[in-house]
Amino acid sequence: MPPDALVFCKPDGQPLRPQRIPDRLRQLSAEAGVPTIRVHDRRHLAATIPITAGVPLVTVSKTLRHGTLSTTANIYDYLTRQAAHDAVDTIAAVLAAADKNTTHSHWPRWLRPQADGTTKKAVSASLRKRPPTCENAGRDDRI
Repeated sequence: MPPDALVFCKPDGQPLRPQRIPDRLRQLSAEAGVPTIRVHDRRHLAATIPITAGVPLVTVSKTLRHGTLSTTANIYDYLTRQAAHDAVDTIAAVLAAADKNTTHSHWPRWLRPQADGTTKKAVSASLRKRPPTCENAGRDDRI
């Protein structure tokens, strides 16, 4: 396909009237009995599905033909933030599971967990608490 070829055109290659595409999409939606979705909303959907499925942002950005990766990152920031939180939660779960299955024999005795999960040397409660910004604000600021 030549680079200047139109995505939507008449059979002879001539451009369509601009309103033709949304009109046809409304008509097809009505025939199918589904809600009408604007063309631009379909573009967002085409970005949202791969981002939430874990497709690298750079790939999604190129697919959408954004000029810069930062454009994609700024528009879909809420999705990438959620993916980052999910990644942190997954890493935390994997590390916690690995910690339970390890004897820590290479650690100094005073640092090794006891049968009840504590260590011989008590750790101050203030060191065990999460930072106040995370705890008091009710949000997860690990990222």
